[in-house]
Amino acid sequence: MVFLRKPSIFIVGAVVLSAILLQGGNGILTILVPLRMTDSGLPATSVGFVGTGYAIGFLIGCIFATGLVRTVGHIRAYAALAAVMGTGILALTIDTNVFLYAGVRAATGFCMAGLTTVIESWINERTPSESRGNVLSIYMVVTKGAMAMGPLMLGYGDVNGPGFLMIICAFCSMSLVPMALTRGPSPNIPSLKRMGVTTLYKIAPAAIVGCVAIGLVNGAVISLVPTYATSIDLSPTTIAFIMAGMQLGGLAFQWPLGWMSDRMDRRLVIAFCALAVTVLSLTIVLLAGMPAIVQVALFWAWGGVSFSIYAICVSHAADRAPLDLMVAMSSSLLLAWAAGAVVGPTAASFMMTAIGPVGLFYYSATVMTCLLAFVLIRTRLRQAEPSASKTDFVGLPASSPVIQQMDPRMHDAIHASSIYEGQATARSPADDSVAADYDDGGYNDSPSLNPETDDPEKP
Repeated sequence: MVFLRKPSIFIVGAVVLSAILLQGGNGILTILVPLRMTDSGLPATSVGFVGTGYAIGFLIGCIFATGLVRTVGHIRAYAALAAVMGTGILALTIDTNVFLYAGVRAATGFCMAGLTTVIESWINERTPSESRGNVLSIYMVVTKGAMAMGPLMLGYGDVNGPGFLMIICAFCSMSLVPMALTRGPSPNIPSLKRMGVTTLYKIAPAAIVGCVAIGLVNGAVISLVPTYATSIDLSPTTIAFIMAGMQLGGLAFQWPLGWMSDRMDRRLVIAFCALAVTVLSLTIVLLAGMPAIVQVALFWAWGGVSFSIYAICVSHAADRAPLDLMVAMSSSLLLAWAAGAVVGPTAASFMMTAIGPVGLFYYSATVMTCLLAFVLIRTRLRQAEPSASKTDFVGLPASSPVIQQMDPRMHDAIHASSIYEGQATARSPADDSVAADYDDGGYNDSPSLNPETDDPEKP
């Protein structure tokens, strides 16, 4: 293992601490909002609408957050976004109005995309290319662990009171402290060019369809599981363990499934995962009356398989994408996942309204069956890529537009393409004025920052 230099260890450690606090609070909020809405008597369609609001905010944040950070600087952007998020969380104490909740969740979705952009760009800048795989693994474990452990606090208080909202706001505010006290030049934020849907589909159709499908399913289940669990008389503590189990299952299953995908056609692994999620969804429906420990175990397995599909889809696309298009491809797949997450909560909530709470998992089974059929058809229409041309699996999370920079596979791709500008430590003014092409739906963000001041460069 290649270790970080001493100054970088302190900076990366401080930034990761900010991420732990932020994700811990976000994990609590993800469960608390639907629980409060369900306890207030609001229907599943309202909960789904609010879940869609978060996904819309996240999608918009993925598109525009990098421009905001490059315009005002990392620390200022983080402070502003954390303040907006904290204020929105406190606004939830006012009322359980659906539109208030949807607006706040949209704002928190945008803020989470921006905050993780700051965190991940800083970690990437301070991590040598040889260490990125190790650092990415550590980052994933601690942030997923924070998202899993934070909600367990819900068993020790009233979910309908203001206390937990204040705790979440405190987590959000405290995440600013390590970031604000970090010394050293701010990292560069790249100008991103994204790949058009048609181009991406031609390169790896199973990857883009898989990302949309898993966005449809995961976005719906994460938003609506608390409502489903409440309807079958599970306690808030059990619901918290269910959500924690899904996150921890994703960590446990991702590497074995990734290892398997390195040794066979990744599309067959995607098909296997789709089949497994379908079977587990129907099993959850059949065993809805079983004890809590059985429910937690089922959801652990469900999350383990379902939360692994996105990274396998990205790896499949990376096997097929030309080197100079790999970064754009990864960024576009994140948007495809987010687009699915926008539609999923509302679509699933209508099925829950039509056939009851178990409709959530009939919806999940239906979407995954469609994905299974599509991927199997694609395996008949196109041969698998040769083993020699495959890249190693990387457990890439769907977290921010710059996370692909931490992917070791992207190191050569970044240097091979003109998508990323300003990667050198020292840059000339001419370098900052270069703009990438706007073809295939690509775009560029705002002018780059002076890394010594964290301020926009002035003429």
